[in-house]
Amino acid sequence: MNSGHFVGIGSNIGPKVHIPQAIGALLAVSPELTLSRVLETQAKGIASKSVFLNAVVYLRTELTGQDLKRQLNLIEGRLGRDRSDPERGQKDRSIDLDVLLSLPSDPIEISFDQVSGETYYRPQMLELIHALGFPCPVPADPEGDAVEIEFAGGRVGSQPVQIGCHGAIVLGTHSCRR
Repeated sequence: MNSGHFVGIGSNIGPKVHIPQAIGALLAVSPELTLSRVLETQAKGIASKSVFLNAVVYLRTELTGQDLKRQLNLIEGRLGRDRSDPERGQKDRSIDLDVLLSLPSDPIEISFDQVSGETYYRPQMLELIHALGFPCPVPADPEGDAVEIEFAGGRVGSQPVQIGCHGAIVLGTHSCRR
């Protein structure tokens, strides 16, 4: 049975390169995902003055949240993040991938407590929940100027989009065949 997962993506080292690479790697985990807007935020908790680009994706996979997190750590390693560094939380990063919420199936309702408390992911997660049509008592928060990034020869990041097999950007429902 496929579970749904909201995954946060952040980068402040080459984000317009690393975020598309992470999206491509996530398509190996799930042949279809939905990407939120990409927003620029200030770094929090680290000394860097570099801005972060942050987004949220929703994907479905047979992996549990813990197994998905292991896959995300492998992707981070391939993209230059050293998870073994004890100072990693205070350093700039090429990519940061976090499981924000795992759902066993399509939710009856997503509660306020389930929405990420991280201010740099919250607006995108709420927007994505509503774009996917999941019931949620918390209104979407469209604040923030979106940043477009290039992915698979197209521009994404200004609004939620579905991205499907082979990196093709698709609108509406799309079914992948393997």
